[in-house]
Amino acid sequence: MRSALLVQLLSGHLWFTAAILVVILIALDLGGALRDRPVARVAARLSFLLAIGLGALSGTPLPWWLLGPLLAALGGVILTGFRPARGRGAFLSGLAASILVLASVAVEIPWHRDPRPSSRPASVVVIGDSLSSGGFGESRPWPARLQDHAALPVRNLALPGETTGSALTYQMSEIEGSASGSLLLLQIGGNDLLGETGVDEFERSLDRLLEESKESGFSTILLFELPLPPGAWRWGAVQRRLARKHGIGVIPKHVLAGILANPSMVDDGLHLRDAGHEALAADLARILGWKG
Repeated sequence: MRSALLVQLLSGHLWFTAAILVVILIALDLGGALRDRPVARVAARLSFLLAIGLGALSGTPLPWWLLGPLLAALGGVILTGFRPARGRGAFLSGLAASILVLASVAVEIPWHRDPRPSSRPASVVVIGDSLSSGGFGESRPWPARLQDHAALPVRNLALPGETTGSALTYQMSEIEGSASGSLLLLQIGGNDLLGETGVDEFERSLDRLLEESKESGFSTILLFELPLPPGAWRWGAVQRRLARKHGIGVIPKHVLAGILANPSMVDDGLHLRDAGHEALAADLARILGWKG
């Protein structure tokens, strides 16, 4: 149960759960199902507030143009909804909130779809941190296992403790001769998020990293989206904004979240056991459509 809840939280799937709950509660209220049931109205109001809280905890980085009106509409429902008598304001607020919640779902769904390269690369290069480098008691890290699953050469440049800034210095300098016709997997940013790097600094470093990656001539570049703890939505917003800017594909955060939230696959909540490395390699081979 704890693992399932953690996956919901870190993967952003909690947003969809919250959205469904909000729309159902508004429909019950506007449809008159709660009109003569004071206890049910109180329960519905509390559930509505809970759903808003769950949506906030999901760390979903909605664009401002949608988030602002959505919060205003939800506030209108809180002020006018779930009452014995419903006026025009309650109806308009509920209708607007429902439409905007559904719009937010439509905007968010594409970020949860698995990318699929248009062609099979000649090889794979991995830039990353300790999740990819290994060195914490496992027999082989996931890039080596991906080579087995995909029947492709995989060059693993990942180093423990790396940030986006240090990867620019110590890993990008090693890709010469490896880029042409290759796919680049960027698993980086966790140490920025959990360490002392500010969001603005993270954005500058990631922007430069993606720019240099594109200039290097990789056929495809994919960025692992960071599983986000509550309150860290700005980090996800930066990744998505820069991915759009540079035309980079994004591996949805549920891929890493499902593994990091599973106690059997991690040692300390951060570093993967053999089972975690194997699961990630198998997931990537499936997502990318590769067969050994």
